[in-house]
Amino acid sequence: MSELYLICHKVRGEPAFDIAERCDEMGTDSDPGPWWIIPTSGHRAYPSDYIALSYLTSQAGETVLDHMAPPDESLPDHYHATPAPKGQGLGVEHLLSLIGIEKPTVSRRFG
Repeated sequence: MSELYLICHKVRGEPAFDIAERCDEMGTDSDPGPWWIIPTSGHRAYPSDYIALSYLTSQAGETVLDHMAPPDESLPDHYHATPAPKGQGLGVEHLLSLIGIEKPTVSRRFG
């Protein structure tokens, strides 16, 4: 895997930070590399600045991480997982009824 970077780029006209992979081997004659790809979406980014994540975890970068507060327990989780509800009409019949379709009757013939 290539090295990952924290990049600053524009999203919907506003500055944003993302993790990106620098792809030196990508590019064309009219648009040479390096290309920056955001691995979670596969989209191309055009960073105005970047810093290697390995730097942030090296001894030189430890002071940066030491000043970051850990998440407070009262904050909601970004991807809060809960078990799926059971027996609350979430089957195929329920979904079809929401759009006004009755479950079709299937008759099987043997022989």
